[in-house]
Amino acid sequence: SPGDVTCYHDDVNGMVTYCHVFYKLMLSFHEKEMFDPANEQIKIESYLANSDCYFSVIYVRTADNRVKNITLYIDNSASDFEVAEFENLAFREEIIKTLSFPVFHVHVESRFLDRMYRGLTSKIGTSYQRNMAVSTYFAPAELINRDTVLYEGYQFGPVSDESLVHMANCWAEDLVESGVMSPGSHSNVVVIPDRLHALLKQNIHYRPYCAVFYKDEPQPVAWITTHCGPVGALHVDKRHRRKGLARVLVREVYRKIKDGLGIGLGPAAGIGDENWASIKLFESEGWVKQPGKYKGIFMAY
Repeated sequence: SPGDVTCYHDDVNGMVTYCHVFYKLMLSFHEKEMFDPANEQIKIESYLANSDCYFSVIYVRTADNRVKNITLYIDNSASDFEVAEFENLAFREEIIKTLSFPVFHVHVESRFLDRMYRGLTSKIGTSYQRNMAVSTYFAPAELINRDTVLYEGYQFGPVSDESLVHMANCWAEDLVESGVMSPGSHSNVVVIPDRLHALLKQNIHYRPYCAVFYKDEPQPVAWITTHCGPVGALHVDKRHRRKGLARVLVREVYRKIKDGLGIGLGPAAGIGDENWASIKLFESEGWVKQPGKYKGIFMAY
């Protein structure tokens, strides 16, 4: 239960170190029940080795019991043997068989990242790829600037379910344009919007988000949402760029996560290494890029 999780990771006595912030962030989201109870099932398994090294894994399953997200905690002082044992437990046959294809994510923050990647790919086959083009940024303890003033004609507003199709299509186009998704892959431009629509619906209904509307236009012109842990899906309509909307969105969603919901951690974000505009934006707001050896996202397609 959420109460058990609070107690559990408080008792880790500092083992959730800076390079494991993403794992602790996931626990915080679980504590705040920022998941869709009907379509996102959370299971946490934790292990203690004879050497007192601590291991844990968070599984997020879909309504049809498919694993769509795995977040691992691995004690960096563990031995190779202990890591191999944990790998076999975390990626056992039952888990591999229920991975949510064509896309699933595995988050690893450990010096054992490459080893875990090799172990996973040996189990699922070489047709699945590690997404090397995304880096993780952690938010600062406090925002440098909290100003969220919008230009005249723009206003914050709630997103209706009718807008989700439009938002999913825009997100799909962004992913293809950035090279994260390829039109020639299984996750093509036809399949993507359907999957992204379901994810956006969960993000809007259960997690912090922020959307900006312009005058009487029915669809939002800019938005940012929160996934299972990191913020993402930042989008600004091309007609409304260079008006500071992205910066305002980043600040506002940060406020909602850290201040409004009382989570003691700032959010994380995954940003494509070729996305220079977002990199410049987040770094100017004080977000810090994490070393690649501590973070990996696996995207199978």
